[in-house]
Amino acid sequence: MTTRGTFFSPCSRRPIHRQAHWLRDGGNAPSPCSSVDTSKTTNPYCPIRQFCHAQEAAHLQSFHAYSLMREDGRVAMDLHWTAMPSYFAVSLDPKGLWERLEPIDLVGTAVLGLPQEDVLLFLCLHGFKHGWERLGWICDGAELLRVRQRMDWGGVLEQTQASGSMCILLLGLLLASDLFGAAIPEGIAQRLQTDAAVTRLGAQMCAQLSRQADSSPKVFETLLFRLRGRECPRDKLRYSVHRPTTLTAGDCALLRLPDALFPLYYLLRPIRLHLLRRSLPFVPWSVQLFGAYAKRLVKRRR
Repeated sequence: MTTRGTFFSPCSRRPIHRQAHWLRDGGNAPSPCSSVDTSKTTNPYCPIRQFCHAQEAAHLQSFHAYSLMREDGRVAMDLHWTAMPSYFAVSLDPKGLWERLEPIDLVGTAVLGLPQEDVLLFLCLHGFKHGWERLGWICDGAELLRVRQRMDWGGVLEQTQASGSMCILLLGLLLASDLFGAAIPEGIAQRLQTDAAVTRLGAQMCAQLSRQADSSPKVFETLLFRLRGRECPRDKLRYSVHRPTTLTAGDCALLRLPDALFPLYYLLRPIRLHLLRRSLPFVPWSVQLFGAYAKRLVKRRR
């Protein structure tokens, strides 16, 4: 089912070849070849990143997504079978999502899509995952609120609370309201005014968006931002431990190793992270990340 591309192309007047995201049924990471034939003889889409077998298995298990590009380079498609990578610990009910599907018109063809309440949450989750680095992602949320004014806010808040992503939703609404004047309910607006954590994160994002293009946030700054965006201490701890130890495509691209030597990537990842954050002394990454947050929390309580 579609979660982004087919809905927002018409309402925000953007090209229809914009990147589309899809959510697959099920919670286990399947082999992409079991669902998508990536050979150009039968399918014009091919993987964006080339992995060996062990790298691909680790990527699917951690990120729960597989990126494809059409051979002409004009259409990108991401296959997802969960809403977020495992280290974010966002617990959405997949059965409930599928029960709420509704038909959406895509260039004269009816496809199954999420209702507007779920789309809003997915947009906020997607923006948060990428640190809201693109203004267009905030614009998407603002356009949704402008075009779809009959929103079931009670259902939105109930689902968000159950998934443990209330801070993420509130941050997305704050950015849409402050930057694009999106209309939000009075009760949520009052909550945003009294939520100091969300206000600080919103100010940080606005400052980041106003920077020059060559001054992107550092690795440690991005990870700390995501840590502050989780309200549950258990989720904070899980992220601070699992994210630094999760291999990425950048780790695999650093050095090509055969499958037999794949475990060496876990030894190379701390070295790569240290090179990316040269300003900090080299200590175990998860300890430093969670320790920095703990120190800030202690100072704030004093």
